[in-house]
Amino acid sequence: MKSLCSLFLSLSIFLVLVCVGCNSAMQQNEKTDLVFSFKTPNFRSTQSIEDNPTLLIEACLVDYDGKTIQKTEKEISSGEAVSFQFLKIATNINIKVKIQVFVKGDESPSYTGESDWILTQAGANKVSIMLEKVLLRVNFNSMGGSEVPSQVLESGVVEKPENPTKEGYIFHDWYTSSNNGETLESVFDFDTPIEKDLTLYAKWTPISYTVKFDANNENATGIMDAQNFTYDKAANLNKNAFEVENYGFVEWNTKSDGNGTAYLDEAEILNLTEENGAEIVLYAQWIETSTAADYKVKHYQQNIEDDEYTLFETEDKVGTTGETTTASAKSYEGFTAKEFTQAVIAGDGTTIVEIYYDRKDVTLTFDLAGGMSGDSTKIEKTGKYEAPVEIPENPTRNGYTFEGWDKEIPTTFPATAETYTAKWQKIDTSIEVTFPSYNDLTNLISYDEESQTFTAKEGYDVYEWYINGDLQDENSNNFTLIT
Repeated sequence: MKSLCSLFLSLSIFLVLVCVGCNSAMQQNEKTDLVFSFKTPNFRSTQSIEDNPTLLIEACLVDYDGKTIQKTEKEISSGEAVSFQFLKIATNINIKVKIQVFVKGDESPSYTGESDWILTQAGANKVSIMLEKVLLRVNFNSMGGSEVPSQVLESGVVEKPENPTKEGYIFHDWYTSSNNGETLESVFDFDTPIEKDLTLYAKWTPISYTVKFDANNENATGIMDAQNFTYDKAANLNKNAFEVENYGFVEWNTKSDGNGTAYLDEAEILNLTEENGAEIVLYAQWIETSTAADYKVKHYQQNIEDDEYTLFETEDKVGTTGETTTASAKSYEGFTAKEFTQAVIAGDGTTIVEIYYDRKDVTLTFDLAGGMSGDSTKIEKTGKYEAPVEIPENPTRNGYTFEGWDKEIPTTFPATAETYTAKWQKIDTSIEVTFPSYNDLTNLISYDEESQTFTAKEGYDVYEWYINGDLQDENSNNFTLIT
C-alpha cells in the first residue's frame, strides 16, 4: 500500500456576524408595504412583506441530490436591488436556484423559493433580486383611544377618519410629531398631499367634573363649596365642615341612605365619572354620639428579610358601641391578605382590628432559547415580592454569541411572574482549506464541506494531521474538524 510520509492540512476559520437568529426588536414607527422579486433566466417570482423591513437574502445553487454547490447572502433595504453572481460552472447541467428571504432579526425565513435552472449559455449564472416600495401608508396612533385603521394610498390626500373615543377624554384633533408622539407639534391639514409614509397622533383633553357635598341632615350647620376634579388626576376630598348636634360624622356616600359607594373624610378619589361637566353629589353619613365609638384598623405588611410584619397603614373608623367592626382588607400590589377577625366595638375607642398581608412568592423564568447554563436549558428564580433578584450567569450556545435578554431584568422581584428570553447572534463560519505548495495532495484527500470531515483516498495512509501548524492527536485516515 502506498503511504504518505507527512500530510499537512492547513485550515483558517473566518467568523462573519450576520443577523440570522438575532432576536433584537426592530422599532417600526411608520409601516410600508414592500414588494420583492427574484428571477433567473427562465423564472420570476414576486412576493410582498409589510412593515418596511431590512431583508437578509440567502441564495444557493443546489443539485438534484439536495447538495449545496454554492451559497451566498446579502442584506437589502427598500428601493435597493442586489444580484448574486455565482462562480462559473459547466453549462447544460440541471441545477436549482434556492432563495430564502429573512426579515433581519428573524430566525425563520419569510419566504422560500426554488427554481429549476438549466445552464445553456455562458454568463447565464446570475440571480437578480429587487425590493421596491409600492404604496404609501398613513397610520393613526390614537394614543390610548379606540383603534383607527391605517390608510394605504399611491398618492394624493388621506381621508380624515371618524374621531376615536377614549374613556374620560375629549378628542381634540390629529397632530404631527417628530418623536413618536412624545410631543405633538401641529394640527394636520387633511388637504395636504401625502408624499411619504406618515403617522398622525390623536390629542386628548381630560374631562372635568364637580363634586358637591350634601350635609344629609336638616339640622346640620356649616358650608362646603363644590370641588372640581380632572379625569385621571387623583385628589383628596375637602375636609368635612358640616356639624350636627349629638351626631358624629362617619363618612361620605354616593347614596343618601348609605347604600352607595363610601368615601372617608379627605379620602383620595379618582375618576368618579366619565361624563364631562357631570355633578357628583356625596351625602354625609352620621351616627349618634351617645352610641358612636372610634376604632382603628391597622394594616401590616410582611418584611422582605424575614417573616415578621411592619405596620404600613392605619385607618380611623367610627362604629356603634357593642356592634361588630366592619373592617375590610385592602388591595396592595404584590401582597395577599391573610384571614382576620372582626371585633366588638368598645365605647372607649380602644378597639383595634389588625390585618396582615403576606408578600407573594414570584417566579422569574429565564428561557435560554436553545442555550445552556450548566446542564439546564431553563433557569427559574423564585423570591418574595420586592426581594433582590439574582441575575443568572450568561448562558452559552454552540455557534452563537449571547446578546443579553429580550427585556430588562428588574433588580427586585415584580408583583407577577415574568419570562425573560435569551437573545443570540448567530456566528457564520467559513472554512478555507489549503494544502502545502510543494506537493499537489488535493487528489489524495476528500473534503465534505458540510460536516468538515477529511478522509484519505483509498490506497493511502495518513501519517499526521496539522491545523494551522499544530500537530493533532489523530493519525487515522479520517479527521473531523469541530467548529
